[in-house]
Amino acid sequence: MQNILLKTVTLQNEIRDKVGYLYLGFCREIGQYVLSVMVAWTQVYERYYIIDEADYLNYQINREGFMQKYAKEIGQKRDCFSERFLGSAALRDYDGTEGFQNMISNEAQPFQGYLYHDGALYARIVTEDGDLYVPPVRYLPEGSTDAERRPLRQKCRLIMNPQGEPICFQLDE
Repeated sequence: MQNILLKTVTLQNEIRDKVGYLYLGFCREIGQYVLSVMVAWTQVYERYYIIDEADYLNYQINREGFMQKYAKEIGQKRDCFSERFLGSAALRDYDGTEGFQNMISNEAQPFQGYLYHDGALYARIVTEDGDLYVPPVRYLPEGSTDAERRPLRQKCRLIMNPQGEPICFQLDE
């Protein structure tokens, strides 16, 4: 699997939904079709999901079917962090404690884009010692083991503060 550094997620042949809070297109850098859902929180930001070309094309002729298929992702509840979840423009959707980036970096803007690795956009956090890559949160269905419920953690290690409290997970490959 090739690792690709991205500053932002840019979509080609973008289709914006008539309600204005989602759009879809092709991300040339990672070679995937992507659904982008706008999230209104304390700031407006985007969550990204992998979709296939057939769904991209189907949206144009069967919007309701598309909306039904991606209802979990569009709904923005906890189950929106499905196996399709690619990453987001907000660190709150990454596997760390609140404000983790400030615990591991003294940089004014430590969140510097993404590393596309193994089907996910890992948050690139710049530190004095080098870059760290934090996985997006993905929850798999209930009934899975803890390891299965957070599959991206299997390739990561946990970073702790000096008091032994967890800060975030980091890609360990």
